[in-house]
Amino acid sequence: MKPIGISAFVVAIVLSQQADAQAVESHVTASNGVVVDVNSDEFANRYEYSAPIIKFSVGSGAVESFALVAKVKKSGALSGLMIQGNIYYNGEWHYYTSALFKGGDPVDFAEGSKEVLNCSYGCSFTEGFVIKLKPTDIAKHAENGTLAVQIRPARSTEIALLQIPVSYINAVNEVAK
Repeated sequence: MKPIGISAFVVAIVLSQQADAQAVESHVTASNGVVVDVNSDEFANRYEYSAPIIKFSVGSGAVESFALVAKVKKSGALSGLMIQGNIYYNGEWHYYTSALFKGGDPVDFAEGSKEVLNCSYGCSFTEGFVIKLKPTDIAKHAENGTLAVQIRPARSTEIALLQIPVSYINAVNEVAK
């Protein structure tokens, strides 16, 4: 057997360390059957838990937007439940600035990034958002297995209606411990 040189040994150690620093995606099925994606970065001690994508449209537009039910664990501390997403639309800026539960109670809503995607034959835009949910919000506003949230713009009448399955919320809460 031929001995390996120092350089081969160093390469093996570096490759081993690089594998430890990679983010890993896995899937865990909650007891209610919802599959939760788990993105793990052990090097950064960060774990992201998210339910399947929720698709929705703004107004009568055909552009599909999305949201995710998620929690993040960083350095051992688990965040609260959040809904994170992007709204896509055409025309002029809408500036989504607030959200309401059905019945009019305000939602803990934060604006995210805003981007122009394309401006040939009219413009296409995207606006990000984060909604923080408390267990009391869910208990008070969920109806028939769904939590309805209306995302409201400051400069448009194009309201986005987001229907969040409570089963997604329960799955993320179960898996993210």
